[in-house]
Amino acid sequence: MEKELNIPKERQSGILDCKEDAEGARVVATDWLTAHPQAKRVIAVYWNDLIALAMAQALKQKAIPRTPAIAAGGDASDAALQVMTAPGAILQVNADKGFPTWGIIGLSMAQDVAAGRPVPSYVDTGVIAVVGPEAARKMIEERKQLQ
Repeated sequence: MEKELNIPKERQSGILDCKEDAEGARVVATDWLTAHPQAKRVIAVYWNDLIALAMAQALKQKAIPRTPAIAAGGDASDAALQVMTAPGAILQVNADKGFPTWGIIGLSMAQDVAAGRPVPSYVDTGVIAVVGPEAARKMIEERKQLQ
């Protein structure tokens, strides 16, 4: 990925082990930021919002305002979307992976398999990119209307 972005090797930080828990992610991110005060731009990305929010907290406490920083999550949870709407939010990107549809699609496919019907080998459940506070507000409102 770094090669595709043309990031020189000496400017790459690699992948950090965020320990799969919020406190561990906060500590790892804070330690990395402390050890790299020369960092010019920091991007923290994780596949779930719990860890992404923890990394965003570390960025806010340790990196801002000395360097631009952004965090991205991967659940588009209501709590994360709410954080994204705040002025100056570090968490600015998220992805709604359509988790509610996974169960429906999975159950339907399981029923087809049990009945001996053919099923596709690949199903795209859809991912919705949520970028910035306006998109987060829109998704929050859309979810309220569904309730």
